[in-house]
Amino acid sequence: MGKTSKRAQQVSLTKVKPKGKDHKNKQIKQVSAYIEIYPTIFAFQYQNFKTFPLQKLRESFTTSRFLLGKGKVLQKALGQHKDLVNIEKFNKYLRGSCGLLFTKEPIESIIEFFITWRETVSLLAGQTATETIVIPPGVGVFDKFSNTIEPYLRTIGLPTRVHEGKIEMLAEYHVCTAGEVVGVEKAKILKLLNIQQGEMRIVLQAVWQGGNFKDLV
Repeated sequence: MGKTSKRAQQVSLTKVKPKGKDHKNKQIKQVSAYIEIYPTIFAFQYQNFKTFPLQKLRESFTTSRFLLGKGKVLQKALGQHKDLVNIEKFNKYLRGSCGLLFTKEPIESIIEFFITWRETVSLLAGQTATETIVIPPGVGVFDKFSNTIEPYLRTIGLPTRVHEGKIEMLAEYHVCTAGEVVGVEKAKILKLLNIQQGEMRIVLQAVWQGGNFKDLV
């Protein structure tokens, strides 16, 4: 009987092309279109961005549009509407992780909603753990995964092997301690285990409506 070749699964890494001029032009056109439809504009900063929570927000706010982008692109888009009094005051808030919210909702209802809105998400590397997580030895923790993932688990520091077709932890593994800053590999382990200790937040910075501009921070 011949030997069965056991090969580590190769994971291909696809290079994501940077968003170019077409994407920027599309966002600029979107801003112009939204200005014609929605009377109120908010500038906001976001933390721990994840696609799914934003998708849920978009589904909940059917009379609004969320637009995330680079600050300079959003500044340029708004800058094409110099006829809108005080619209240039948004510029100082359109930096870093930022976006615009165009809405038909009452200003106060939007402000009230985002004061308390939080969505639990995975921690990113460099963020602080809120709970202590320890993986026990033995099988069970990774039963939902194919055992072909086992070589990858070893590359992120987990003491594992495949035993009788199942992924087995050879020893207890301390992932993180509450209050500890999580590194890249530990963040990957927490995400793999679907342990969510982070929060996605949207912090409103300013609002514009009919030429009236108000700082919210």
